[in-house]
Amino acid sequence: MRRLGSCALVLVLAGSMVVGPIAGHAAADNTGIAVWATLDRMDPAHPVDLDLWASSPKGITAVRVKLRHLKRDAEPYAVVEDFTLYQGDDKDGRWRAAYPVDIEARPGLTFVEAEADVADGTVKNGWFAPFTACYKSTLTEMSVQPDVIDIDHRDIVVRGRATFQRSRDHAPEPVVNAQAYLQGQRNSAAHTDADGRFEYQAVAGSDSVISYVDPSPHAPSCTASTWVNLQTVPQETQISARLVEPTGRINAGDPIVIEGRVLRKAASGMVPAQVTVQAMLDTGPGENDHTYLPDGVSTAADGTFRLQTPAPRSGRLSVRNGSTPFLTENSVPVGEIDVVHPTKFIQFFASKAGSGVVTVQGILSRQEATGLFTLPYRRVIIESSTNGKTWSQQGDALTDGNGQFRTHVATRIEGHWRARYVGEGAEVSSHSPARYVQLYTPTRFAGFNVTPEPVGKGSTVTARGRLLQTSADDGTEFGLANTPVALEFSTDGVRWRTVRQGRTGSDAWATLKAPATTDGQWRMRYAGDAELRAVHSTADHVDVRLRTSVTAFNAAPEPVRKGAMLTVSGRLNRYDTSWGPITGRRKLTVYFRAKGATKWTKVGTVTTDTKGRFSKRYKATKHGSWRVSFAGDLNHLPTVSAADHVNVR
Repeated sequence: MRRLGSCALVLVLAGSMVVGPIAGHAAADNTGIAVWATLDRMDPAHPVDLDLWASSPKGITAVRVKLRHLKRDAEPYAVVEDFTLYQGDDKDGRWRAAYPVDIEARPGLTFVEAEADVADGTVKNGWFAPFTACYKSTLTEMSVQPDVIDIDHRDIVVRGRATFQRSRDHAPEPVVNAQAYLQGQRNSAAHTDADGRFEYQAVAGSDSVISYVDPSPHAPSCTASTWVNLQTVPQETQISARLVEPTGRINAGDPIVIEGRVLRKAASGMVPAQVTVQAMLDTGPGENDHTYLPDGVSTAADGTFRLQTPAPRSGRLSVRNGSTPFLTENSVPVGEIDVVHPTKFIQFFASKAGSGVVTVQGILSRQEATGLFTLPYRRVIIESSTNGKTWSQQGDALTDGNGQFRTHVATRIEGHWRARYVGEGAEVSSHSPARYVQLYTPTRFAGFNVTPEPVGKGSTVTARGRLLQTSADDGTEFGLANTPVALEFSTDGVRWRTVRQGRTGSDAWATLKAPATTDGQWRMRYAGDAELRAVHSTADHVDVRLRTSVTAFNAAPEPVRKGAMLTVSGRLNRYDTSWGPITGRRKLTVYFRAKGATKWTKVGTVTTDTKGRFSKRYKATKHGSWRVSFAGDLNHLPTVSAADHVNVR
């Protein structure tokens, strides 16, 4: 993996480059322009070589360069137009020209503006880029005192001589009255004398320092610099540290916190050291078998530090201060860490690939200190579930070199799918999110009903329902005609048996009939096929009761004298496997309807004996009909006797 860092800007005194995009609509028409300017300081003529690139799909007709002294908005002191095309063509080419620079007349920065005439009449210009007109300068006869320094004695005296050369045909001349200083310490600068010599005091920050001689901005000589090497005596360091976090097992990437202090040897004893401290993780028994962890820190003024860095893996942990020209390296163990790597499935998908085929794919990754990394060549288990809770293995797959896997599973299981990794070593087991896969077009029964309710034992029930399927395009429903369906019965709602089979009609309605012999639930079922989902209707519970009837019903005597008593009698029967008198006492209601009337009037009740017989006397007052009714109970259906007409005289 490559980390992208920040951009670096490099200044080259002898050459410069400018690159468009061009202002305005230039980017839109893909016109581009760039110029490289290189000054030859040792050539007596001091030519600046101008290398210009320009491109436009419309064609370039001419190019030029304008030179401006010290300021971008200054008037050009020269316009260079005698360019020669030496590479490419007018739509994408390179042009070359040279211009002699008068360093004495115009020392310092010269800004360069590149222009190109386009065939459509427009002029495109690039941004300004400077070159520095100055004579080459050199530092010689460099020396530093004292010869040896240490961290407590870093004051130095730097001596040397600065010269410049007008061209290769001229002898070196002294750089007069220029500032001489150590890099970063300009406030302690000294000036060169008439012979170009200088001497200044500074404080060394390392065993290699850079000495500068910087003329005034309008001087003809260039700035000069050189490295100066110093001899140092490193002082011994002493480090103490303890592991603050973690205190137990952690995940990769969780913080490691180490606190401690670094001291160094001084003439007065051990004193705080200002150094950079970094954690190390041992990866093997060898002296160099370790990894430096990121996020090092600098010690405070009292030498203390608090270091926090993400945990990469298990191992022995130590902390070190790096060596410097003034301090020795030292390290100390702080303990062991137990690190596990959580794993994670990313970009996981499960989808229907065809009739009875599911495609499962994804990427397996694991947590490292710097983020998620893919896991190559790991076995993952493919699982399915109809309810999202109970899972069963349907296959497996092996991740490739990029941690990716893809497999096809032949199945008739419709439901949730996931991938599971059992873990390996310090890698923690995990499973992917569940994805629901619809293999079949949804179907359902609408309007399902069973009649009559309740029903007499041995009688026929009629079940009716309409089979529908859902369109995959817009979710609308339409009927499934001429499709096989079954009528099922269950006494407990768990174990079902098929009692009738049939087909839906042209209107997708199915009507199936079957005898009812006991209480239970009825439903219709469609077995499905390669594309349509199997389905059953909601269950309809039907009570089965014994049929009843009244036999030998009679209202007597007939005729009867007005005001005299008549007797209503008969027997209440029930049907099980055959007809017979009902057992136990049952209450019947006695009704009378006067001749010419339309409504029956309740006149009383009568109770059967243990053999189903009943009898009760009533006063006869007018002509009319008599009958009895049984309301039924949990085990028996209701019934009404035949009417018996009695004349009253």
